[in-house]
Amino acid sequence: MPNAASSLGTRVTALPVSLRRRLFLSLTGATVLGATEASYQVELASGKRTKVKATHVLLAFDQPSPAQLLQQASEAAETIDIDFLWECAPQDEFAFADLAREYFGHPPNAVEAASILLRLHGAPVYFHRKGRGRYRPAQPDILKAALAAARTAAAAESNPLAANAAAVTRATGTPETSAALSASIPASSTLRISAV
Repeated sequence: MPNAASSLGTRVTALPVSLRRRLFLSLTGATVLGATEASYQVELASGKRTKVKATHVLLAFDQPSPAQLLQQASEAAETIDIDFLWECAPQDEFAFADLAREYFGHPPNAVEAASILLRLHGAPVYFHRKGRGRYRPAQPDILKAALAAARTAAAAESNPLAANAAAVTRATGTPETSAALSASIPASSTLRISAV
């Protein structure tokens, strides 16, 4: 391999094939151009080249391309039942690759491992991030409260008058006042309540 000073004008094809591995970097794919023990020189899909610490790499793979991996993993992640994943996850801190191995019943390929990673990363209510690629499942009581709050927020978003009536009930302590208030407000208007 040419030294750094003489490789400025060389192309990627001049690098040995063993160095052209693909990496999954914090939910972004890249192709390795060069590597040392502590870091990788990578090229992102946009064409930008950057240096990445080896500790920041979550998954190394040869096939498919980074863009294909992200697309296939996203599609596969949609099919994973998050409730089931939460139930089968260890109660202690774990690495996503360990959960992928347990979930699929065999050592996962790159798409399977990335799909578990995307599903874990996309469900912060169910799984708390503890570091790069490491998660811990939410405690049952915390999960129950968070899901209830999410349902309440979704209901408030779909029906603002009911949310406003609930806010009046909390502020005044009388549901009669809030029901009368919400009945007198036209459907097209919104109500803002602030503490005095």
